[in-house]
Amino acid sequence: MNTVIFQRGVMRDTIVRFAAIRRVAIVALFSLAPVLCWAATRGPDAGGYLATDATVYSFVDISTGGAASVLAGADDATAVLTLPFTFHFYGTSYTQVCVSSNGALYFVTATGACSGIADFANTDLTITAVPGDLPAVLPFWSDLTFQVPGSGAVFYQTTGAPGTRKFIVQWNNAYPQGSPNPVTFQVILSEGTNRLLFQYKTVDLGGANPATRGSDATIGIRNAGAVASAQQIEWSFDVPVILNESALLFSTNVATPVVPSITVTGGTFTYDGAVHAATATATGTGGVAVSGSFSFGYGAGGSAAPVNAGVYAVTATFTSNDPGYTNASGGGTIAIQEATPIITWANPAAISEGTPLSATQLNATANAAGTFAYTPPVGTVLDGGLRTLNATFTPSNPANYNSAAKAVTINVLPTAGVMDGNGRTDASGIRYEFSFHVAERASGAERGRLSLEVDRLGLETRGNHIGTFVSSSLDQVVFTDDPRFRPSYRPRPTIDTATLSGSGRWNGVAGYTFTAQASDAGEPGAGRDRLTLTIRNPAGAVVATVGGTITAGNIQSSRLAR
Repeated sequence: MNTVIFQRGVMRDTIVRFAAIRRVAIVALFSLAPVLCWAATRGPDAGGYLATDATVYSFVDISTGGAASVLAGADDATAVLTLPFTFHFYGTSYTQVCVSSNGALYFVTATGACSGIADFANTDLTITAVPGDLPAVLPFWSDLTFQVPGSGAVFYQTTGAPGTRKFIVQWNNAYPQGSPNPVTFQVILSEGTNRLLFQYKTVDLGGANPATRGSDATIGIRNAGAVASAQQIEWSFDVPVILNESALLFSTNVATPVVPSITVTGGTFTYDGAVHAATATATGTGGVAVSGSFSFGYGAGGSAAPVNAGVYAVTATFTSNDPGYTNASGGGTIAIQEATPIITWANPAAISEGTPLSATQLNATANAAGTFAYTPPVGTVLDGGLRTLNATFTPSNPANYNSAAKAVTINVLPTAGVMDGNGRTDASGIRYEFSFHVAERASGAERGRLSLEVDRLGLETRGNHIGTFVSSSLDQVVFTDDPRFRPSYRPRPTIDTATLSGSGRWNGVAGYTFTAQASDAGEPGAGRDRLTLTIRNPAGAVVATVGGTITAGNIQSSRLAR
């Protein structure tokens, strides 16, 4: 709220003397013709407004508590008030008014327009514009003051629920210049209907008072440029026609369109390849639906409703089919989240120990395009027992799909068997003499031993001895059937290959490890059977390795009964 006081000079005295002469003549006329009646209506004017005194007087006295006030102690001052709702006046929407201590209310679009208004001298609206030619509501435009003892202020208050609120401005105990008695009146602006109600509590000051009943006031409404456009209704000008406890109603014969409330419904969705469009509703006064149509915009996507994952700002533009409501717009949001693919992968059937993993086991599928990575990968030979297989899915369309993973279990059935080996392999001037025994039960229980002597070919002397390895533990043994070998003349299948690993001592020093694979390729063993063996030190470096067909001895395998 901003208050502006305009200081007058000698102009008031000149205007007062002229008005006094005119007023005496008018009061005399009315005293001689007490039965003269005034029309109960005015208009419509060029803006479609009608005025009538055929309305109910229901003064709402807001001066007794709860209301805010301005201009107390002021003379020829103005103050800016912010309306609690948009008010339509002669086809223009306003949210601010400029209230004058002189019984006038001006519609303004900027605070500065309320400054410097010299409106202490009321005029005939039909021939003279108000100061600044502003759109004006004039319930009792006269030279009033709040500077004399007993004067009040301009009170203002909002009542009612949204959609049907009322904004009340009340001049309480305002003194006309030279009057020993004050006047009290109010203007009520109604939301939605845009009606203006003037209500007069105390305006009859007695026949001897020159300001009684509006004898020194202009009462009416007008738009900017009204002298030329005739968009105004002057109810009276310096004529004593206003009674105590009376009211005047100003309204348009065509209702000013109301801006409907727009509610946009977006939502959060998961990507499914479908279109996800927003919806909207237009709601009018009292919660009624307003007929019309909507068009939607989805940010950079234009008018097309979104399909792909992302967050989209929605603008709904409403075109009203109801003349009582204007077009309007509202906003919302649509969020489409990335979908998580559904992986279909059942626990694979049990396999025998030694069977490499293949597409038979690693056969996951997804409901989206993409690729799978498996751990362990294709070709891996698993130990016996229940093992876990993992699949990680990478979508081809990462903008709309998340990565996904799934795990299954597979039962690796141990291949029961036993294998013995004794012999040697000569290679590159080195003799490798080996001896081992390994066994595995159907339950998966394993046991075994392995030894290796490494010497240079020649005399068995200490100088020709390279090293000795003796196993101390067996970590793993896997028996398999290699189709390349036939260890016996019995019908297949039968075991012919053993893969084993463990740890032991090299030349009496612990911490060494070994891996080996032995194959029984038939009889005789020399020149047929094969052995591959590698010894590593604690740092992982190879200290001895041999591989190939054995030179002497035999490797013998057999399947155990389950």
